[in-house]
Amino acid sequence: MRLDKLCSLEFRYLDFHFPKPYGDESGPGWGIGEGTVSGERLSGTIKWSNHLSLRCDGVALPDFRGVISTADGAKVLVSFTGRTVFVPRETRR
Repeated sequence: MRLDKLCSLEFRYLDFHFPKPYGDESGPGWGIGEGTVSGERLSGTIKWSNHLSLRCDGVALPDFRGVISTADGAKVLVSFTGRTVFVPRETRR
């Protein structure tokens, strides 16, 4: 299988809630946000929500869904799931 880059996403939370019902970092979370999509094949803006779960080891399990709006008026629905490990910004490559 060949994977080609479609675009890059930059997004930010506008509102989020991460209650700590178990006394540690684990539990459900929810947030909404917006961002930009840039690329030769796909570009525009994105609005999204994320109903994630946080594990006690700091790993997030996102359930991210949103819509990308392009300059020509097209709407592209997106969905992301998986595992996210947060890395401090100064150590990213």
